[in-house]
Amino acid sequence: MSSLRPRRYGSLPGNSALHQSHWKAYSRRNQTRREHLLELQAALQLRPLTVADYRPAVLALVDLAMQTDKGLILAQALM
Repeated sequence: MSSLRPRRYGSLPGNSALHQSHWKAYSRRNQTRREHLLELQAALQLRPLTVADYRPAVLALVDLAMQTDKGLILAQALM
């Protein structure tokens, strides 16, 4: 099972001079989170829900919503 453990940043080639606290600080930056979010959205072909999406989403879910009170089911149907 030890082979399934994620690598520590300090052990990556070429990054041995960086202290682990630098990686933690980097990951907490708002700019870093935004950049990574944009990369994930592009890779997964996702985009945020907008006001223009609201009416079509409601109309698509109204019949299902009348049959259940489970939000997860509605969210899965919307995806």
